[in-house]
Amino acid sequence: STNKISTYPIQCIVEKLTTPQEQIIIVNALQDKVVTLSLNMYGTHVLERVMTTFDYRLLSSVSQSILANFIYLANNPNGLCAVKQEIILEKNRTNFDNLKQIISANSLLLIQNPYGNYALQAVADNWDIKDAEMIMSTFLGKLVLLSLQKYSSNVIEKCLEKSVLFLQSFIKEIFSNSMSTLPILLKNNYGQYVIQTVIKCL
Repeated sequence: STNKISTYPIQCIVEKLTTPQEQIIIVNALQDKVVTLSLNMYGTHVLERVMTTFDYRLLSSVSQSILANFIYLANNPNGLCAVKQEIILEKNRTNFDNLKQIISANSLLLIQNPYGNYALQAVADNWDIKDAEMIMSTFLGKLVLLSLQKYSSNVIEKCLEKSVLFLQSFIKEIFSNSMSTLPILLKNNYGQYVIQTVIKCL
């Protein structure tokens, strides 16, 4: 799975395994190797294929490994692939509340990371709005600072597009302290795009 040539036939084999008995063999084989595969540029695609094609009820051990190493994987370019799949798939499973707590507790770390910010964008794109807004609420009080930064500004724009409640909170926060906040955003390379997104959403 971690070889640039053999990863492709392994992915094809995974797609052909349709019975629970077959899938359990693979899941058991992966049990102690989820993190290793996630961090490998070829192995992560095998793991992603397993997560998207296997019966989700058989993937509990895979999910547990990803959740146990969530922040480490989310801040890695290869590990991010497994994390995004976990975000998409977990909303229908038993570990969803645990996942929400992990992301919520580490949202400010993720939003400012060049890879972790994509995990938060996956939340905004794939979760029900009430669950996504729980994560978005952790940015309140820091919206100006986050709008001025390269990676976090992308997440702020995504949140503005997805949530009317977040849009309202953003406008209140920008104008609550001083009118000088708006010019700061408008003169910033990233902040100006955030304001453009606000105008589009309005």
